[in-house]
Amino acid sequence: MMQKRRHIPKLTERKSMLLICEGSKTERIYFKRYAQQVRDKHIRVPTCSETDPVSLISFAKKCHIRLGYSLEEIWIVFDIEESSHERQQMLNKAKKEIGSGINLVLSNPCFELWFLLHFEYLTDPLNKEVIIRKLDALDADGYRKNVDYYDILKPLETNAILNAEKLIASYNHCEEDVLFNVQNNPVCNVHQLIKEITS
Repeated sequence: MMQKRRHIPKLTERKSMLLICEGSKTERIYFKRYAQQVRDKHIRVPTCSETDPVSLISFAKKCHIRLGYSLEEIWIVFDIEESSHERQQMLNKAKKEIGSGINLVLSNPCFELWFLLHFEYLTDPLNKEVIIRKLDALDADGYRKNVDYYDILKPLETNAILNAEKLIASYNHCEEDVLFNVQNNPVCNVHQLIKEITS
């Protein structure tokens, strides 16, 4: 008499993602919180002291090798901050360095633009100080870089995604051209990473 085999459900492997952030506070706090909330992906957000996109990409590649396991995606989170010729040159070099599995998440002028897009759609050129002032006005205690705003922002995420997509579309160019031009302010594609994490 043959024994009936017991059905054992297959364990699905979690997708592995490496997030390298230029900022040591705001971005890391935000994405580490996402990593804690998402169960079907293994997300690493290591500390990084690099500040230019080419060095961030190099750091990401070293991390990938050092971790010793297969990473399906690497995301580099970077602020453009200024519209100088030097910054454009740096961005052009970074664009050449990225390869398969490496994605750049750019914010012009800064990552806090993504936070602000949760609350409003804006198209006028901005600098970091203006964005921080606008965020200050939204928080009774004022905006602080080392605070976890995940719980405040998460319910407004759909609004931020729509605003970011609308902002990119407003430039009437292909998305890559919009993101890799330091003159395009404000713009960010943080929403692409968020959609990938939550998909």
